[in-house]
Amino acid sequence: MKTLSANYYFYILKIIEGMGLNRAEVAHIVPLELEINPDPKIRIEMRALQDLFIFAEDKLGDPHVGMHVSHNFRISNYGYAGGIYAMCDNIEHSMALSRKYGCLAHTFGEFLASPTSNLINDTVTYIWSPYFELGNDTSLRQITECVVMNYALTINWLAWSFPEGIKKITFRHRATEPISEYSKILGCEVEFGAEVNSLVLDRSAHAAPLPTANPIKLSKLQTTLNQRLAAYAQSSDLTPRVKQSIQKIIELQRPTLSLVAQQLSLSERTLKRHLRAEDTSFQSVLRELKMELCAGYMKEGLAFSEIAQRLWYFDQSALTRAYKSWHGIAPTHHRKN
Repeated sequence: MKTLSANYYFYILKIIEGMGLNRAEVAHIVPLELEINPDPKIRIEMRALQDLFIFAEDKLGDPHVGMHVSHNFRISNYGYAGGIYAMCDNIEHSMALSRKYGCLAHTFGEFLASPTSNLINDTVTYIWSPYFELGNDTSLRQITECVVMNYALTINWLAWSFPEGIKKITFRHRATEPISEYSKILGCEVEFGAEVNSLVLDRSAHAAPLPTANPIKLSKLQTTLNQRLAAYAQSSDLTPRVKQSIQKIIELQRPTLSLVAQQLSLSERTLKRHLRAEDTSFQSVLRELKMELCAGYMKEGLAFSEIAQRLWYFDQSALTRAYKSWHGIAPTHHRKN
């Protein structure tokens, strides 16, 4: 399930309120008391944020409301999860911690470093991997722009003492008028209709030591965040998060319990216990995902040998045996029919 913390939601709501929206008008969107500091354990479905952006866009007459929220978002003021980034060794370290603790703010997706970053242009590319399909939903465009640009502005904030920061941003969706608003806020090249949503930054800035690095304070903050991460893992359904984690891993390497546990900041024993409490197991979740991916690849018309490779089977015959155990028939027979 795609959710965000109540704190994150109300922080965005407070920003939109400062842009001119009457807070009382949006009380119908989230059936919660509109507190300034709600319980950090409370989670809200992503749909509520979509509805908020739709409502705000209409009331404020602002087609760029998601981007303007990012422009007014002060990551350094956003609690523990925001304060850690400036204390990291460098931007690379900050991005790694954002993947670890990002779920405390939301579970919309994450940024992954591209293995094909441009060495010739001496840049590093981070690709936004959302847990939803963008489609034609305007509210999802607003969420995408809000998240991507929030990261971009945060990186530029971290790189304030460097000659270069974000060099380019790409979006899969089309631009929304006025287009000049994008470059006005970002101050860098922006491309639309690209294959991926991404951030391109200077390689030297990516690895340069941050002047605000503070390993002692960082360690103390991480202790608190690790406790919150553990509490989050216990209070939320783990199965969909495991499935999402496997899906990210399987694109690069063979998914294992150890890799997934590491990505979720859990011990293997704890991960097994939580999945058992949800009446499932790592192997069951892995099998379910492989079935879904295999069905999708077959619809795309991929060769069985390539599907086997993508799903990390030793050969096509291993895929055939697995497929028979899932559906009782061979994949070739299924495709013929």
